[in-house]
Amino acid sequence: MDDVEGFQEIINDNSILVFKSEIQRTRVNYFPDKRVLLYHFWKKEKLDENGDLFLHIYPKEKESLPVNRRNHGFDNLIVEKNNIKTKDSLNFFLAKQLPIDVERIVTGQYLRTKRTWVADFDKVLPFSNTEDYPIDNQNRNYVEEDNILLKLFFDTICCVYNNTSKRESFFFNRTYDIGYWVDFKNRSGSNNPDETEVPLFKFANKEIAVDRYRSFTKGKEPFDVYKVQLPKPIDSIKVYLGRRRINIRVR
Repeated sequence: MDDVEGFQEIINDNSILVFKSEIQRTRVNYFPDKRVLLYHFWKKEKLDENGDLFLHIYPKEKESLPVNRRNHGFDNLIVEKNNIKTKDSLNFFLAKQLPIDVERIVTGQYLRTKRTWVADFDKVLPFSNTEDYPIDNQNRNYVEEDNILLKLFFDTICCVYNNTSKRESFFFNRTYDIGYWVDFKNRSGSNNPDETEVPLFKFANKEIAVDRYRSFTKGKEPFDVYKVQLPKPIDSIKVYLGRRRINIRVR
């Protein structure tokens, strides 16, 4: 999905909202399992008007701070505007990797000696109900390194089914209550009756509603993502695609 609204829905599935202001045209999300802050600015003039970015991180253990910062209890990280990626003429994104586990984040912008906006967030622990599943990395090859939105999407979900010949995969989000069927062939343009159906998902013989995302793209190559809200606990799911039935074990 190339529209920002669709990206934002995926981001919300897999992160925590730290700050949002329509007045400042700014939104900040935090991915606790990856220790990544994602800044979203949707008006370049407002971004420039608000001044420089700042970021203070408060670690769980003060011993992890540089010696000269331990009395302060936090460290300053540089957030440079030249690392901002342009999505389109209205939307700009910046991803900041935190070097250590933290218990509090303070970030914002300042102009001379005045803060123009500030976010103070202390609920930054990793999601508590996650489990370790083996993650298949090969589908990450479909994402350009500078497309930080898609990179974060694939970095924060885990693969439980992958068919390389069919170029299709099934992923969980980190809380295992949302599934993503990812079709790397973009079946929507196919004339094959086995490949033109929207996937049908069933759990315990009950159909699960599907939300279809628009296509993502890598260069000029699109691929489709379908989202399903999963019951918990879940140990298997059936996917019906045309005349094919796929049984996916997730436990």
